[in-house]
Amino acid sequence: MKKELFRKNTGKTIKKERKDWGMSVSRLAKLSHTDKETIEEIENNNFSSIDFEMLLNICDALKISAFSLLKEGLTIEELLKEIN
Repeated sequence: MKKELFRKNTGKTIKKERKDWGMSVSRLAKLSHTDKETIEEIENNNFSSIDFEMLLNICDALKISAFSLLKEGLTIEELLKEIN
């Protein structure tokens, strides 16, 4: 999914949620089946896109909704276009 579909504070939100859980970047990477560098890039908003499955895995590990990270007003059509 393109970066433009996410809220501007997506990286900060993920980082805050991770820290609220007392979780390290390495632990989140392991729980979300991705690598530490990718988590760091996302938290620092240095990403151009995020795979939808990866997004769901990160959100599942943090017990947050993926929709809370998406831009307000995003239509279902726009979302479906990105994940197909």
